[in-house]
Amino acid sequence: MNSKINKFQHPEWSIEDAKFSSELTPELVLAFEETEYHVFGDASFTLRVGVFSKSLGVLYEQEQTSSGAFVTAWNPFSIEEDEATNHKNQTLLKIQIASMGLKIFEGLGKHPSNDWPGEESVFALGISLEDAKTIGSKFGQHAFIWCGIDCIPKLIFCHG
Repeated sequence: MNSKINKFQHPEWSIEDAKFSSELTPELVLAFEETEYHVFGDASFTLRVGVFSKSLGVLYEQEQTSSGAFVTAWNPFSIEEDEATNHKNQTLLKIQIASMGLKIFEGLGKHPSNDWPGEESVFALGISLEDAKTIGSKFGQHAFIWCGIDCIPKLIFCHG
């Protein structure tokens, strides 16, 4: 694991205090699976869980890497926060990932049909699965989207 991760602690809560304060229900898991994960950049594209992404493969080739994670700091444990808190948390997330020397692409996770607002996110190019899970946990996320060399996004749970 990247040792730089350990120096970052979320200032307002701990996993023990907040753990599953919002239940990870089958409906919530389905919403995560159905969400569209938009990655912005010179060649923007959308990731969908379980669906091969040719655009992701092109990005991997251009950047000479084979992994990435789509993660957010918005709405920890799926409890809606005010916009100022979400922006502050997202800034901390970006600082942490940037300190690891990884390239970040802005993103937005948005379900195509439900009323949950889109969540600002990042796609961290070249991050390891272990580091992505640690970061997701530290920012109170139930899950994140992992993309390996096969270019098929997968829903990964942070806890358990």
